[in-house]
Amino acid sequence: MKKIIICFVLIFCANLLIYPVEQPSTMKDSTEMNVASAKAIVPECDNNHFITDNDIDKIANKVINKMEQRNDKKAGTKLLSIVRWVAIGVVAIIILLLSMIIWGCHKIYKKLKAIERDQNNDTQAGYRHTPARRIVITEEKIDKIAQDVEVIKKEVINDCKPMLEKTGSQGEHDEGKRNAYQPPRREPDKTIYAKPLQNGCLKTTEEMEAIYIIKVEQGNVARFTVYEKDEQMLRAIKNKEYILEQFCETRGSSINAKKIANVNAGQVEQIEAGIWRVIKKAEIMFIK
Repeated sequence: MKKIIICFVLIFCANLLIYPVEQPSTMKDSTEMNVASAKAIVPECDNNHFITDNDIDKIANKVINKMEQRNDKKAGTKLLSIVRWVAIGVVAIIILLLSMIIWGCHKIYKKLKAIERDQNNDTQAGYRHTPARRIVITEEKIDKIAQDVEVIKKEVINDCKPMLEKTGSQGEHDEGKRNAYQPPRREPDKTIYAKPLQNGCLKTTEEMEAIYIIKVEQGNVARFTVYEKDEQMLRAIKNKEYILEQFCETRGSSINAKKIANVNAGQVEQIEAGIWRVIKKAEIMFIK
């Protein structure tokens, strides 16, 4: 701010030196004009050797004109001087205002920089101190949790000792029971050989004459399939109208077929001793 005021004073002094007051010059001009007018009047008097009324009027008119010109010039000079000083004052005020604005902006900029610097310092200080604090808190929590776990572990072991002893005794007793227990044996499925009858039933017979095999699972219901033996299969293929069609759903052609493959077993039920009625036909396929 001091530098700005000094610059303003220097500019003001320079204007004073460049534009000085012109009063002495005006006075000098007035004297010179009076002398010149006198010189102009004297020759006329010398030439005429006498002064008339007309000469006096002329001289008076000339003097009046000279005085008016001098007054107009003096007034113009004063007006220019006033305008010049007003302009100098306006320029000085503008310079002063601009200087104050620049100085204020500079102060605001410095304050903002200081605030930003303080924030950065606080942030860096927080980053430096926060990790250590977190580590200390974490370690304290871990130590406390470990101690609590040890205490709970001891309490659980003490509470579970009677239960473990009781469980051990029960386990030995159960193991003895498991060793003594034997699951019941499942009897194998009973296989019965059967041959077809004209009324659509199957009759039990010897293996040599059997076309079908009946496997009894439980009660009077059983499953049956074609007996997959070469002699029986060839005989069934040749006489399929009497042996197969009433008891089986066939797939493929029996022409030139040499074997029969069981696809799905059929179901039969026992209606009397040695006689089985077909509930569901079996599914077979002819193989060439």
